[in-house]
Amino acid sequence: MVSGPSRPTNMVIIISSFSVSVSFGVMPVERPTVPKALVGKTLAELDLRRAVGVNVLAIKTADKINVTPKGDDVIKEGDVIIVSGGDNDLEKFRRL
Repeated sequence: MVSGPSRPTNMVIIISSFSVSVSFGVMPVERPTVPKALVGKTLAELDLRRAVGVNVLAIKTADKINVTPKGDDVIKEGDVIIVSGGDNDLEKFRRL
């Protein structure tokens, strides 16, 4: 058994947004900020990388966090999505 610093098993990290570099950032998007146009559609249908240049890193539902979202995952009302992209791309996403 490896010993080391313990960490809480129910830890929650809340991010408002942060820059990874001068022109690249990560932003969580919660209702009501998530545009209604996203709700009920799969990631493949939305194709956000092609549409506005952002990648969906994770989807948090009421009961779980999906850190490996796939194309057939559906965005539901109340979900929290974490997206990454260049500053200009994040701004395009905000305007959806």
